Amino acid sequence: MSCEMLTTSWHFSVTYDKNGATSGTVPVDTNSYLSGDSAVVLGNSGNLAKSGAVFSGWNGKSDGSGITYPAQSALVVGSASVTLYAVWNPVPPTYTVTYNPNSGSVTGTAPTDTTAYHSSDTVAVQGQGTLLRSGYDFGGWNTSSSGTGITYPAQSPLIIGASSVTLYAIWTAIPTMPTYTVTYNANSGSVTGTAPTDTTAYFSGATATVQGQGSLLRSGYAFGGWNTSSAGTGITYPAQSALIIGTSSVTLYAVWTPIATYSITYDPNGATGGAVPVDSNSYLSGVTATVLGNSGTLVKTGKVWGGWNTLANGTGTTYTAQSGLVVGNAAVTLYALWI
Repeated sequence: MSCEMLTTSWHFSVTYDKNGATSGTVPVDTNSYLSGDSAVVLGNSGNLAKSGAVFSGWNGKSDGSGITYPAQSALVVGSASVTLYAVWNPVPPTYTVTYNPNSGSVTGTAPTDTTAYHSSDTVAVQGQGTLLRSGYDFGGWNTSSSGTGITYPAQSPLIIGASSVTLYAIWTAIPTMPTYTVTYNANSGSVTGTAPTDTTAYFSGATATVQGQGSLLRSGYAFGGWNTSSAGTGITYPAQSALIIGTSSVTLYAVWTPIATYSITYDPNGATGGAVPVDSNSYLSGVTATVLGNSGTLVKTGKVWGGWNTLANGTGTTYTAQSGLVVGNAAVTLYALWI
């Protein structure tokens, strides 16, 4: 008696379950698989979505405790049909990086970063944007407004933690050197005109060019430059000389030198009548004075007036009326010359 064996082949399916998705459709695998076949796991072609969660592949159990299969991975079919459940992982929180100018006196705009970052992401810290603060240099960013946190220079890496980050601009005061002035003082209440002015702010060690007398004038005096003392006992600086600035402002006082003037006096030299002329002028050395005539009608018995002479005995220089006399460095007395 012969015996005939009957062989039966079993076919199995792979089915996809949305596992709580709130929108989209599951992919459909229409293939029939034999035990031992390898099925290619489909992707989320139907755009399954779940509020507050992100699709992360498929799993053999609805609670995710089975084997997870990414899209395009291989699933070996066993001896039964397979249902794959969508895996939903919570959407990871995102964090921001905000840049704060950190001063009300800042002008310009801080940089902005609109990216939503996840924990452990690395951010390249931005520069100062268009921020400017008068009298300060930009020194990067700090996690504390007081500058006591972590400092991040521009383009340095910042690793995102579990919260958003605010970075505060660091402002470093620019050291300022003191400046000094040079002031010119007329140094007399009888001076007319205006002293020169110098509006320059000088640093210590700078050289100032000493100015001239401006429009200052003082009757009977010559301008002799400037002195650091009103009494003229300090350092004298002529116009256009160099003054080295020290560590304080400087006041320069005009130096006034009395102008030497000389008189011409007329002597009757024994006249018996009349009066001598009077010259009330004061003459500078080198000036030519006009000799006066015998306007007072001087007379001397037995003599004739013959002009004027620099010596009483008539042996000096004789000057006639209206002649020129060059004044030297001393007062002059002219004696009537009697012939």
